[in-house]
Amino acid sequence: MTEDPSNALVLIGARYKRGGETPAEGFDCFTLMQFVRRRYFNRSTPIVGIPATAMPSARAAAFAIYRTLGGKERIESDWHESAPVQGAAVAMGQWKVSRLHHCGVVINDGVLHALEHAGVVWTPFPRLISLYARVECFECAS
Repeated sequence: MTEDPSNALVLIGARYKRGGETPAEGFDCFTLMQFVRRRYFNRSTPIVGIPATAMPSARAAAFAIYRTLGGKERIESDWHESAPVQGAAVAMGQWKVSRLHHCGVVINDGVLHALEHAGVVWTPFPRLISLYARVECFECAS
């Protein structure tokens, strides 16, 4: 049984830790998205097509989503574009033509995500759209 998704907001303020997987340890943006989607929405967040080159897990995950949805190297995936509904994965990019490099999860008309110098934060959609040139939502069939 999953918890009420609004309870995920208690994670605000958790520290940033690359590769961290628990509230006590901290999270990066991808591990936070995995944790929240699993615990509060009972949804999987597969890692599909992550490039072999070394890069932060969040950037690699966003790059994998980018490639899956039509980037240069198209690969098979269960990810598909989604409306910004509760629990949807969100990928963000700084420029309209850039790769998506940051991710989070939709909670209550905003996005819960982890920033390296701020930890876990929640940003309302209107503010998020002013911060990132690309904000795209995805869901996974599996």
